[in-house]
Amino acid sequence: MSEHRGAGSSGGRRVTRKQLLDGLRDVAALEHAHCVYYLRLHYSLGGDPPEGGDPRPAPVQDAAQVASQLAQSDMFHLKDVNRILVRAGRDPALDRAARATSATGRAIDLQPMTAAQFRDFPKREKALAAAVDSAYARLRSALSTPTPPLTGELLDELRFVLDMVAVEGSDHTSKVLGLAQTLAGLTPAEYLLVTGVAPADELDRRLLALSDEFYGSLLAILGQQFADVGGLGPPLREQAVSRMEDMHKVNGMLGLRGLLPPFTTFN
Repeated sequence: MSEHRGAGSSGGRRVTRKQLLDGLRDVAALEHAHCVYYLRLHYSLGGDPPEGGDPRPAPVQDAAQVASQLAQSDMFHLKDVNRILVRAGRDPALDRAARATSATGRAIDLQPMTAAQFRDFPKREKALAAAVDSAYARLRSALSTPTPPLTGELLDELRFVLDMVAVEGSDHTSKVLGLAQTLAGLTPAEYLLVTGVAPADELDRRLLALSDEFYGSLLAILGQQFADVGGLGPPLREQAVSRMEDMHKVNGMLGLRGLLPPFTTFN
């Protein structure tokens, strides 16, 4: 795992190509962390609706869906950022930030959420989303000079990716505020339905290991997919989708047993 170091920060000096790409790599690590955070939250909120009716309060059902959508959006951001990195000559970036730094300089730990941490919801989540958006903003600022560190089609493509995240409603902060509004009025005890992390028996241990095995395998496939500059071919895309579905099924089984998926491989 890595620590977000202020992607694209240059202290007012012109940013070099290396600094820009290093900043973009840091953004990828933050996106990966944000994605996993909201996948965990999705499963904490009870995951997908069970067959035969959903006993959860409607706001919790809605919040679980919103958390899943947030994670999916982050996955697309991660793919877009990696496409730029690879086309700029870098290796795919699949590292995951262990912590981020808020606007006030306070460290934001990105370990699995607990009921105690959620007493401050959505303060922590807003700070994390703002840290991701600020990292994108610094990269946009680095491109606003008369002589940006990238040129041509690569510059245009990066600007397009950065501008998409800057649109109000598409930024991370707006989406988190929407999630907070969905859960307004509920306590963590009412919406955090799955919070276990310690296995109770051998079956739990095997399911946790299988979930993590699928996660690690998915990252390996994504690394190959992102490196395929020619357009992310269908065979790799199909493998990635299949592995995500396998992981999701196992994570659903873990949820029924009161356990969160670990997402520890490759950290």
